[in-house]
Amino acid sequence: MLVSEHSEDVEADLARYYPRDADQLNAFFRGEMSIRRLHVLVSRLPRDSATHAVRVGGRGHADWDDHTELMAGVIEELRRFQLLFRQANTDPKKSHTLPRDIDYVPRPWNDETTPE
Repeated sequence: MLVSEHSEDVEADLARYYPRDADQLNAFFRGEMSIRRLHVLVSRLPRDSATHAVRVGGRGHADWDDHTELMAGVIEELRRFQLLFRQANTDPKKSHTLPRDIDYVPRPWNDETTPE
């Protein structure tokens, strides 16, 4: 279970995102909170929480949100445009070695630098 395996991450996230009831995990273990309530709180944690990162593959995911992904996409599109511009405006009679593809922005869930 996520709570028992990663209790420190869950506890820190509950205190961070639900500060009104800062001792919620202990309340669960004391029998003062139902498993349903704990499930609702943990399953609704935001994407930048440590608990969400653990669920989706590791701590590196916590810093990678939708805005970061959009920026990576913009960077890759600019690189693609630059490459196409250089390919279109390079004299084929001269020997130029242009890359065939762009350098992709590395994603935390992908060891390679190419898109999935």
